Amino acid sequence: MLSEILSSEVVIHRGPASVWRSVEPTTGTLILTRDRLVFKPDAFLIRGGEISIPLGAIAKVEASNTMLVFPNRVDVVRRDGRVVKFVVKDRDEWIARTRNAMKS
Repeated sequence: MLSEILSSEVVIHRGPASVWRSVEPTTGTLILTRDRLVFKPDAFLIRGGEISIPLGAIAKVEASNTMLVFPNRVDVVRRDGRVVKFVVKDRDEWIARTRNAMKS
């Protein structure tokens, strides 16, 4: 649960987001803590469940565009080569904060 994260981890940044798992997005909340990046789907859209990526498992975080035009996507490239694509507001802030947290 979201409250479990908030009580046991230091939250650096959070906000609404969606993640593309297949042909349609799942909406929810993206949370950056000192230890990981967590996506919690909305309660009524639990398809696919939570995504939790330890910061140490992230190779890089890149800016990308949705539909080649809209500058609102953050691509998280994991060390194992998998890419998780988040659509967020304030993409550059998410990227800067995630990169800073990865350095700490």
